Amino acid sequence: MTSPASPVSSRPIVVTSLLWLAATVLLGVTGAFGRVRSPAPQLIALVLTVVAVVVTTSVPNLRAWIDSISIRALVGIHVIRFIGIVFLILGARGLLSPLFAERAGWGDITAATGALFLVLSGLPRSTRHRWLYLAWNTFGVLDLIVAVSTAAIVVIRGDSPGMELLSRLPLIIVPVLAVPFLFAAHVAIYRRLLGSRETR
Repeated sequence: MTSPASPVSSRPIVVTSLLWLAATVLLGVTGAFGRVRSPAPQLIALVLTVVAVVVTTSVPNLRAWIDSISIRALVGIHVIRFIGIVFLILGARGLLSPLFAERAGWGDITAATGALFLVLSGLPRSTRHRWLYLAWNTFGVLDLIVAVSTAAIVVIRGDSPGMELLSRLPLIIVPVLAVPFLFAAHVAIYRRLLGSRETR
């Protein structure tokens, strides 16, 4: 007789997330992230993103915990991308690269609006609804890629204003914490949509 699988504990996940957040805040407070010469900050953000995706995909307990989350919740966390409004304001005030502000700002606002629409529209039961989720998820991934690429271009060219605000609190949370977590969420959403006809 097979014993029932024990529920996956979320405690290690919460602790790890809090430690990641604490490390991010420490980088912002000390200014260490901003003092590192380019392209090291961009490479750090890229490595953190890859780590987040690989770990959430390959660690069985973590993957099982993520797969237990409703797809609407996984999509819903992307409403934080209304941070794009802040990018546009800072760009208009000359405090942030206007190129980055426009690309990342409008892209994030669109992704956040789409996420809100999908959450309110319910679970993707029908084929058409599932395709809407897939289309939004693909746009969300491309938006993150465009934002990260544009930030790298701005830094490499030495534009002024540049990306300095994203190396300090509170916006350092975007490249060091939010982008890796959002990428991982996109991968989990793809896995849910493409892996099973039953979507929670």
